[in-house]
Formats: sequence, structure tokens, C-alpha cells
Amino acid sequence: MADDPDARPGDAATAHAVLSDLPASLWPATLRALRRVLGERDRAELPAVVRPFARWKPDRLAASRPRLALAQALAQDAGLRAALGEAVEGEAPEADADLERLIERLGEERAVTHLIVASRWQDLSVLAARVAEREAAAHDAVAEEGGGSQRAHQEAELERLREELAQLRRERGELREALAAARQRAQAAESDRDALRAQRDAVAAERDDARGRLREAHARHRDREQRLRRRAEQAEALARVDVDRVEAAAEELDALAAALRTAVGRPGGGQAGATRPGGEQTGATRPGGEQAGATRPAQGPAMRASPPSEPGRAPAGDPRPDGPAGGPRPEAPPRGPRPAQPGRPCQLPPGARRDRAEGVLALLQVHGLTLLLDGYNVTKHPLGRPTLDLAAQRDWLVQQAAALGSRFPAHPVVVFDATEPQAGTRPAARGVRVVFTEGDELADDRIVALVDGLDAQAPACVVTSDREVAEACRARRADVVPTDAFLAALP
Repeated sequence: MADDPDARPGDAATAHAVLSDLPASLWPATLRALRRVLGERDRAELPAVVRPFARWKPDRLAASRPRLALAQALAQDAGLRAALGEAVEGEAPEADADLERLIERLGEERAVTHLIVASRWQDLSVLAARVAEREAAAHDAVAEEGGGSQRAHQEAELERLREELAQLRRERGELREALAAARQRAQAAESDRDALRAQRDAVAAERDDARGRLREAHARHRDREQRLRRRAEQAEALARVDVDRVEAAAEELDALAAALRTAVGRPGGGQAGATRPGGEQTGATRPGGEQAGATRPAQGPAMRASPPSEPGRAPAGDPRPDGPAGGPRPEAPPRGPRPAQPGRPCQLPPGARRDRAEGVLALLQVHGLTLLLDGYNVTKHPLGRPTLDLAAQRDWLVQQAAALGSRFPAHPVVVFDATEPQAGTRPAARGVRVVFTEGDELADDRIVALVDGLDAQAPACVVTSDREVAEACRARRADVVPTDAFLAALP
């Protein structure tokens, strides 16, 4: 409720003076109506001066302090007077009823309420003066009867005021306790909120970290699965190559055996035997054209043909350059190409290529070159030693790397997957570094890590036929040569 914007300061002051001097005996009806008005409205809508008494009962509102506060609010707030009029609307007399008819119809107490609603302060002042005179006369009469009654009345009033003060103090203490408890609850709630926010942030961080680790694990798993699948496919291809080589070797052995049998069973040109000096023959010809003194070639192990150690190469003891087929010997790779220029990558001489033996030999002549060999990728190549067991494959490649290290200024490093215990592997040859992976690490990853560990300008050459390893090493500006070109360059 707001103050009356149209009320003049003089009218408000007059109303406040009249209401402040209004005898307490004329307030009960007005206080009962005001109690209904205050109870029906929110505290925030009430004038500030009456908010402390909004829930007080009429008998408590009749005390001096709340009555004076209500008098001030009624004098200044037209909205409160209008609300009071709505509360007693059913009792409203004619608007122009004079004071005497109003008192005759409603009585003094209810007439006061309607005079306040109508802002008839002059009539209210007249009524208040009349009642005050009557009460003063009665008071004088009582005073004349004796001062004891007056003192008793004053003491009773004082006691009532003391009780009222004690009640106010208790209410104030309760309000203070409630306020302190509310503040404690607010602080506890804020603390809980901060703790929950911290827990939420920690859980979100752990969730994001777990998701990241899971994505990395999935990526590693996919990469490992793809690499293992490729290795399995390579192993199957090598197995097929081995079967083809065994079949070719068997056919070659059959051809050798047939040729030997033909050579052994060929007739000696019709001669009965050699003639010793003096005309004596050294032997006679047996039936069937066989010499009596000739010795049949032994069919033991000395005459059995050995399978070739490598496809396309002549077996041991065979004088033919290309085995039984007897074709022309292929042109041997050049053994003296010009060395490449050091760098990252190295610069090959004109006409040399990294996928040819001459390019490999040119790279091997670079001083300070680190030669990284993808172990099983080299040994399981058809030109390597795929038919040997893993320990023998490792020994063979380490020896080949040692031979290269003794001929060229390169530093060989051989990297193997740790697929089995290496107890049977012989110590590495002098000048060769042998590296085995650990755990789930693959030789591919270790080779790339070794390239990363080298100086950015140090020359490095990786021998592998794995496409991903080759691309990763080329991205690091290392020279990459395929396995077949490297094996073709071996002595």
C-alpha cells in the first residue's frame, strides 16, 4: 500500500493528530476490522510501520505502541483506509449522514471506523473530544472516590506493558535464532553445492580421460589387429612360396636323378675294354654291353643330389651356373657404385634407385649411416631364409648385417618382434645392435621410434616391405629400401 498521492500534508498531519488522540475505548471495532485487513494481505504490501504487528490479535493491537503505529498508517495511507472500508462495506451508512445519525445507527466504535474510511477528521475530532470529556469526567469521579483505584489501574497497565515488552523480547530472540539457523543452513547448502560441483567436475574429467584412453586403446587394438592380419597374410603367402619351392626342388631332384641314371646306363661305345701294353685287355664286356672290369657308380649318399639352398641358385657342387636348367647366368648387381651424398634423405648418384641393388650399395657407403633392418620382414622374404626356424633366421640375418658392417661404414641395427624367448639366440656379431620388442610393442613401432631418436640430420636407412612403416619413416625423411632390393645387394 502506498501513501495517498492527493493527500495534502496538512490533512495527513491533522488526521495523525486526531487518530493519535483518539481514546482507546473508541478503537476496538476499528482494530477488529484492521486485523482482518492485515491478515488477508502479504506483509510486503503493508506499510512498513504496521508490518511488525500484522499478525497480532485485536486485544494486543489495542496497546499504545501498535495503536499509534496504526494511527500513523491510517493517516498517511489512503490504500489502507480503502481496504478498511471494504472490510466494513456491509455496514456503510449514507455518505452524507451527519455525525449524530451515524452514532445513533452504528454506535460510537463503529462510527469511528466509518469516519476514518471517509476521512471525516473534523467529525472524528468532535467525537473524540466528546468521549474524552466523558471519560475524563468518569476518571475524575473515580479519582474522587479514591486514589487507590487509580494506582491499581496504573499498576495493572504497567504490568501489561511489561508483559508486552517481555513478549516482544521473546519474539525478537526467536527471530534472531531463526535467522542464525537460516544462515547456517544457507552456508551448509553453499558448501554442499561447491562440493557437488567439484565432484561433478572430477567425474567429468575422469570420464573424459577414460574415454580418451578407451579411444587410444581401440586405435592401438585396430592397428595391432591390422598388422597381425597383414603378417598372417604374408606368412600364408610365404608358406605357399615354400610349398612351391619344395615342389620345384623335388622336380629338379627328379630331373637330376633321371639324368644321372641316363649317364650311368649309357653304353661305352662298343669297346670290350681297355688294352694294356702288350695287347692285354683290362676287362671284358659282359652281356648287355657292360664291361666286366668296370665298377657301377654307387647309389649311396655321395651320388644323391642336394636340394638348392635358395630358389634360382645352383646347388652345391653343380658346375652349371643356373642349376639343371642350364640357362644363362643373370647379370650380377654392380659392386662398385658411387656412394650417395649424406643427408636426410641421402642423395643417390645419377641413375641409382632405392628399389635396386645399386641404390642400396650406394647408401651403404655413406659414413655414419644407421641401417635399420625389419628383422622377420627380411628373413621371411622368399629371398631370405623363410624355411628356417626363428632362431636360425635371426642368426642368419645378424651374420649378414655383420658382414655388411665390416665392408661398409654403416651401423646395422636389427629389430625383431619378441614372439618367443630368445635363449637360443647367439650373441650379436661385433658391430651389430640387436633389438627385441617388449610386451605388445611391434617391431614396426620400435623402428619408427628409433628413427625419431636419431639426430634430425643424421643419415638413416630402413629396410622393410611394410607399407605403413615405410610411409612413417619417409615422413621422417629417412631413406627406405624394399627388402628384395636389400637381399639382392647381399654378397
